[in-house]
Order: sequence, then C-alpha cells, then structure tokens
Amino acid sequence: MPIAWKEPSFFSPNYQIFRDHQSYLDLFAHANRKKAIGEASHAYLTSPESAELILQTYPDAKIIVVLRNPAERAFSLYQWMIREGFEWVFPFEKALDVEDARMKDEEFKLHTPQYYYNYLYYHSGLYSEQILRYTKRFPKEQIKIILYDDFKQYQIQIVQELCRFLGVDSSFVPVMEIHNKAKMPLWIWGQYFFRLRLPKLLKRCHVSESRQKKLVRYALAKNLAYGRSPSFKMGLATRRNLLNRYKDDIYKTGGVIGRSLEMWLEPTED
Repeated sequence: MPIAWKEPSFFSPNYQIFRDHQSYLDLFAHANRKKAIGEASHAYLTSPESAELILQTYPDAKIIVVLRNPAERAFSLYQWMIREGFEWVFPFEKALDVEDARMKDEEFKLHTPQYYYNYLYYHSGLYSEQILRYTKRFPKEQIKIILYDDFKQYQIQIVQELCRFLGVDSSFVPVMEIHNKAKMPLWIWGQYFFRLRLPKLLKRCHVSESRQKKLVRYALAKNLAYGRSPSFKMGLATRRNLLNRYKDDIYKTGGVIGRSLEMWLEPTED
C-alpha cells in the first residue's frame, strides 16, 4: 500500500491527487515483488467513472468494498467533513436539507473545496447503483464485499478472509488498534475558517506559503485538541428519517450482494 498517500484517487477524475499514470505508479516503487499491491481510495465507490477506468487499466484488479449502515455512514462522513474544516453548514440536519440545492448548483459542483460527492451525505449512501457499476464489469471472483458490522464483530477473521481473497498469507494476525478517533472541534465554524479562509488572509499579509501551511495545520490541530470528545451523536428522529429514505435502496443493495440487510433498518441508537 502507498506509504505517503493512502487514497491517491487516480481513477476518480473529480478527485485525483495524482493526475498522470507514472506519478501514480511511483507511489508503489517500494513494492518490489510483493504478491499483492493496492490502495484504498474511497472515491472509487461514489465516482461514476471509476469502475470503468479501473477496468480499462487493470482488468484483473481485485475489488474490496466495505459497506456500512448508510445512515451511520452519512453522519460519520459529515463529522469528518466538519472535523477537517470542509463543511460550513451546521447541524447535520441542515446539511441534509441543502443537499438537493447543492446537486442542482453547477458552480458548487465545479468549485467545491473537497470531493464533490462528500457533500452529498444522503445520495452518496445509495449503494445499489454504486455496487452494480463493479458487478457489471468485473467477474464475481474479483469482488469482495464486507459489511462493517461483521468487521466490528470479527476483525481478525475478516482480515484473514481478505488475505485469502488476495492470495497472501491468511495466517497473518494483525494488531487491531483505533486510530484517529472521532472528535469534534471546539469551534465548529472555526475549523472551516482555519482550513479555507485563513490561508487567503495570510496570503494578503504576504506570509510565505510554507509558513501559511504550518499556521493552518497548527490552528486546525489546536481547535481539535480542545474540542469535544466523544463526538456528538445523530438524533434518533434523524436516523429514522434517513433509514426510511434509504429503505428501498437497502433492499436493492441486499439483492445485488446476495445478503439480507434488514438489520440496517432498525433505528436503534449506538
């Protein structure tokens, strides 16, 4: 896996970190003769073009997809966007309300400060069409779909199952630890200010680009350090509303992957 960039997103035209193929390949220069080489770009699921682009370049690629309860995933994505300073609409319910307007706004789509589909908290959780883009193009033997619920309960077993799928040593037992535990900033709108507005102010003050980056990183980190932990929860009414909206697609997704997902429809709190 790339050491410097976990999610290069090369096959997602709207979110490419590396735009030319050689730069992308250079990420794997340390791999040598490893049996399995890959990366973990989440955008390949929501990006409509990714499946076809991967097929054209690597038709033998093995695809791993982890699916989470779509309501929980939507809220988790929103928390990440707030935490990283890319979302300015608060609270979560209001962000859901403006989603349709955002989808109709071509200017917003072209100039979002983050990956466009990350602002579509509800729509990016409609899994059935996203999964079909891969099942229509790749043989079923090349696709492995994991449920996040299973991974939480059977972590070691799932990792070893994935190793077998990839053709590597399935006796490997990883050390399972929690990294980057969710936490909300002390000043929620401030995180957006530090990420997207502060650099412009510093530039006007003729602060060097390297100094700008250091100051922005420092401000973001401090706002998080003094923030809320654990992070706030999604309201039960919001969860019920989302699950009701997702209901049809949850059944469709279950049909696509050949597994019942009715347990996702239980509007229980974490």
